[in-house]
Amino acid sequence: MKARLISSTDGQLFIERQINPCSQNEFEIEILTNKHRQQIIGFGGAFTHSSLLNYHLLNEELKNKFNELLYGKSGLRYNAGRIPVGSCDFTPSDFSYSLNKDLSDFSIYPYENDTIEYIHYLKKNYNLKYLKAAVWSPLPFFKDSSSKFEGKLLYDFYPRHALYVAKFIKAFKDENIIINYLSINNEPEAKVRWEMCEFSVKEEANLGKYYKQYLEKEGCFDTKLCIFDHNYDHLYTWVDTSFSKYNSLPLFDGICYHWYGSEDFINIKKLYEKYNDKIFILSETCIEDYKNEGSLFKGAIRYFRNYLNNINCGTMLFLDWNILLNEEGGINHVGNNCESPVMYDRNNKELIVNPSYYAIKHFSHFIDEGAYALEVKNNNADLSICACENKKSYIINVLNEKDINIDTVIKIDNDIFTLSFPSKSLNTLVLEKR
Repeated sequence: MKARLISSTDGQLFIERQINPCSQNEFEIEILTNKHRQQIIGFGGAFTHSSLLNYHLLNEELKNKFNELLYGKSGLRYNAGRIPVGSCDFTPSDFSYSLNKDLSDFSIYPYENDTIEYIHYLKKNYNLKYLKAAVWSPLPFFKDSSSKFEGKLLYDFYPRHALYVAKFIKAFKDENIIINYLSINNEPEAKVRWEMCEFSVKEEANLGKYYKQYLEKEGCFDTKLCIFDHNYDHLYTWVDTSFSKYNSLPLFDGICYHWYGSEDFINIKKLYEKYNDKIFILSETCIEDYKNEGSLFKGAIRYFRNYLNNINCGTMLFLDWNILLNEEGGINHVGNNCESPVMYDRNNKELIVNPSYYAIKHFSHFIDEGAYALEVKNNNADLSICACENKKSYIINVLNEKDINIDTVIKIDNDIFTLSFPSKSLNTLVLEKR
């Protein structure tokens, strides 16, 4: 079996070398090619207004370079994206699509002109296929706080808010853009200083019924509803309670979660084992305070560790946060700056490709849409590993977080490979099928 190993360490990113099978009979790790788990949908990032404003600062040469980095065959091969419904922290200012309670003035224009134009460009020139949307806050006069930045949605306005969101989905459909997945609200447990709305499990389930009703009234039958869209730690309890206690199992096709806080991957795995007919989406990742993270490669390790464990636990679609920020981690109207894998240095007028970009590339560049995650027998406690099967290849991702090089032996089908993984390294083994 023809094989190559691509490795990344701090300062040496995406270094490739050829690997040959060995004659050894004993092995520590076995890839179970007859044990298929979930199918991978793809990878992508969010089309925030900040990202698009930064994109329009690029000259044509840099735009082409950026698009190839994220969507091209030599880059991340993104086939998915995320769209905020209305303003969020990564917009230059707060805005809404309507200023009237009866929504008589509803319009996504001019706010989403750039989003629509860019999505059409990517659909025409690349392989953008899947879109996910989420609301950060209802209109302020629908809430008990009269503010987008705190409070809850008033029950009397559940139908009107659901209509507001359905009008957004319909407006994109009228532009020949289908929103495939829609969350009820971004981070329903969050108390933050930007656009937000608190929901309980019961309230989310109740509102979801109105979403479903109004999406159908607007003829948006292709949009699947998603539950939660918040951090790993409360994921299992929230979703299982909603499905079992509030009878929302038929309502939600997707389960969404973010990586912030603790890395309780077991919650994803428990849900996948119980509800594996659902679509599992890691819907937001980013390095929040990247300027104080220390080495940027530390952030790359976090990406790699999360993507690897998510594949092992059942995740099908991976969505990063902003596709492009400036060198300060903005534009952001509340100072909540963060990292994006590719950033634009406005002073030097050049793109910055961060190590986190290569961490994502170790997965998205090699794992095809429709690939199957495989079960792995791993008897080496010092290494983390996941594996996927494409039609023509096997992709094995290995993480060594230790401060020493680690040797191991991997068996896949009838081939055995002796491998050495450098300290603090991200690794992808690509095995071409015979």
